[in-house]
Amino acid sequence: MINKRLENEFGTEQVYGKNINDEIAKEVIDFEPEFTTSAYLLKSYLLNKTNKYIGQIKSLDVEDVQGFYPGIYGKKGGIRFNAVIDENLTIIRPLSNDELEEIVENEYKPFDNGLYRYSEIENDKKRDFYVTKSQLIEYLSKSIFYVCIVFKSSILVDRKLVKTFFKKDS
Repeated sequence: MINKRLENEFGTEQVYGKNINDEIAKEVIDFEPEFTTSAYLLKSYLLNKTNKYIGQIKSLDVEDVQGFYPGIYGKKGGIRFNAVIDENLTIIRPLSNDELEEIVENEYKPFDNGLYRYSEIENDKKRDFYVTKSQLIEYLSKSIFYVCIVFKSSILVDRKLVKTFFKKDS
């Protein structure tokens, strides 16, 4: 969702396979970003010893933020993510007997005597004991439940604090 919002903000320009040239390096230096989603591009710029702004690029203190839309350079507060739980759509409920039966069938194997091993942790101590299938279902019903959390969110991008320096290809 965040990447889709950033793509909507900056277009679908891909930076993979692109390099920073001296013109882009100068723009990055003048902008003085605090983070980037493409630190590898800055590092690749440093490899070419004939580039004009190697010293200035080295002196930038830019945090590498991975997993976001590539090619973005920004300052703190440039991208803000706000989220709240939607209490009307969020679901928290106990598991049904059928769901508990399925967990027992898939996750637990009975011993030859027909009993199941159940473990619980109490006061930082693990305790194992053997129970019947109905007892196991009873214990599981008290410790496992279904949760589906739904968030409402918004992403705000301040174009004065976030930039991309790659021009769209014609």
